[in-house]
Amino acid sequence: MKTKNVFFILLFSLLIFQSNAFPAGEKDLIGTWNYKAEGAPPEYASGQIVIEKKDKVWNAHVLVNAQKFVSNQISVSGNKISFYIYIQGEQVKVQLVTDKKTLSGEAVSSNGTIPLTGKKAS
Repeated sequence: MKTKNVFFILLFSLLIFQSNAFPAGEKDLIGTWNYKAEGAPPEYASGQIVIEKKDKVWNAHVLVNAQKFVSNQISVSGNKISFYIYIQGEQVKVQLVTDKKTLSGEAVSSNGTIPLTGKKAS
């Protein structure tokens, strides 16, 4: 009987720990996303967005035409992420939301707002 109680206590503790490891929606952001940016210059109209979380630290970068744009000022809340990248010396704010396998949002620069859509690659 004691063994059974200990087992259930350990199982319950494990479930609580796992549910707090990634708040709702956060884990859905992690991965590689193939994106399209309708209305963007052709060289930036498609590529990949990579979102990672290692040791409680979020990282994101955008891969397009053999270039890597590393993000800064990352903010994550549930299934939403926002960050900044610099393209040709100009700051671009990227705001995204995921619904598990799809991504939508926008990239905002001094040239205007470009809608973004994407699908999870991995």
